[in-house]
Amino acid sequence: MKRTITLLSLLLITVAANAWVSMSTGLTGGKVKAMVMFNNKMIVAGDFSNFKRVAQFDGTTWSQVGDGLGSGSDRINCLVVHNSKLYAGGYFSATGMGTTCSNIAVYDPTTQLWKAIGTGLNGEVNCLYSDGTNLLAGGNFSFRVATLNSTATAMVQFGPSSAFTGNVFDIQKLNNYYYVTGQLVYNATQYALGKIDLSGTTFNAINLGFSGPGYGYALESTGSSLYIGGVFTYQGNYGILAYDGTSASTIPYKLDPGDTVLSLLYYGGALYGGGTFNKCSSNGTILNHFFKYQVGKPISAVDGGFNGDIYSIAFNSTSSYFVAGGNFTAASGSNANCVARSNGSTIGIDELESMVTEQSVYPNPVILNATMHFTTKEYLKNASLIILDPQGKLVSTMPAQQGANNLNIDFNFNRQGLAAGIYYYMLTSDNSKAATGKFIIQ
Repeated sequence: MKRTITLLSLLLITVAANAWVSMSTGLTGGKVKAMVMFNNKMIVAGDFSNFKRVAQFDGTTWSQVGDGLGSGSDRINCLVVHNSKLYAGGYFSATGMGTTCSNIAVYDPTTQLWKAIGTGLNGEVNCLYSDGTNLLAGGNFSFRVATLNSTATAMVQFGPSSAFTGNVFDIQKLNNYYYVTGQLVYNATQYALGKIDLSGTTFNAINLGFSGPGYGYALESTGSSLYIGGVFTYQGNYGILAYDGTSASTIPYKLDPGDTVLSLLYYGGALYGGGTFNKCSSNGTILNHFFKYQVGKPISAVDGGFNGDIYSIAFNSTSSYFVAGGNFTAASGSNANCVARSNGSTIGIDELESMVTEQSVYPNPVILNATMHFTTKEYLKNASLIILDPQGKLVSTMPAQQGANNLNIDFNFNRQGLAAGIYYYMLTSDNSKAATGKFIIQ
């Protein structure tokens, strides 16, 4: 018998009711640079001095994660969950207990201690990326991109020997390549984007056609293309562009010259960006360091934004709200210390207008394959289904199997090696109607 999925009621709150709400009065002495969900808690990291640079929020209070990492002016730049383990990268030489640990570490929940991964990496780690199979690190160490070896005991070179130098700030996967962004130097020329094939045997530098020097800070994959954020000028636009695997293009709204996009998140059919910018120069919209962009709609601010730079954006899948971290003291005009959450989750989702009369996933839990079915009141043009992982990151986008006047829409889903857990889906269309729900992979 088919099992009907209940809509996520929290996703039905209108955007107008939202505001950024402070999550912390306790993080002191620095900025929040990375965030991720782990064991149903929001983990944040950065260069704040208390909680030894890594803290967790259980919905009510903050506490230190294990023995913490680093000391003095050390910093944590990135966090990722890979094969159910929490990893951190940055600039540090020891755990909070003083165990030697060079710039990358893994957390052991059993002992509640951070552990070294072999000899670590000999330079700063700026980013970590997991596709469920490989864990990649990027930064300013000898070979710029590293991967966790098959026994999870060491970080080893990924990519051809001496392919490029410079600094890697972010990594994302699109189709059959891992893309890297940063200040990449290849054959004595600086690039902002390059790609490495999945085997790590080839590297290709990509000329994006910047007007003058520039580099990337953040990458985000939509499943069919990449968004690149950084500090650069491209065809009269600044700090943000799209790349489809072949060519670059602008979004139809401009930031100001010199503006830097430091963080990106694609969720619910919308792109969110954080950084140093304050307004959209093409239409005068005040953005205050945070924007929302959907194709075919104006770029917009979100609930008044922030009074300082945004370094990280995440989605709390346990409590269904967005989180922004950075270097700010106010959000939505109220006091907030470096980390704040949305008051509701619909900053990424248009309000549901009761267009879906039935929706189901069968079988649920999903073992290998499932059929996702929707019945609608009217035809949804170009309907597609977005699948999101427990952290709210895009897993895949599927086109509908739907006749020209068919009010019944089906999607065939294959788990494609996805780990067990709770996943989320979103039905979208050109009609700007949406339905949301969740299912279990066993």
